Amino acid sequence: MNILDKQIKAAIAGMTYPSEGDPQPLEYLRWNTQAVAIDEPTVRQWSGEGDKPPLSIGNYQAFMEPRMTTGDQQSEYQALNEIMTANLVGLTVFKFDEIQVTIYVIGIDALGNIVGWQTTAIQT
Repeated sequence: MNILDKQIKAAIAGMTYPSEGDPQPLEYLRWNTQAVAIDEPTVRQWSGEGDKPPLSIGNYQAFMEPRMTTGDQQSEYQALNEIMTANLVGLTVFKFDEIQVTIYVIGIDALGNIVGWQTTAIQT
């Protein structure tokens, strides 16, 4: 496990994502892909999302901004954002499915691996 892995894991420890019902934990992810860009086919291949419809593919900063400025975990999201923006390129957000949504917040590290975190959320 490298330093970036340890930093992200430590940053997300105990963090949750708002969901209708109970907040859901953030889970670390690393795909050893040698990617040069993150696109939907690559995320589908490595995540196992298969045919699930993409709810959205989005702008990382627009996704993170409300989490860093409101709520009881805003300082934790700010610290996580600092780690990710300093160490990853091509940051993006993928959401799959329509009600029980799987969310991937990911970027590419210096070795071409896709790194970040994932969670689920109920969105009706």
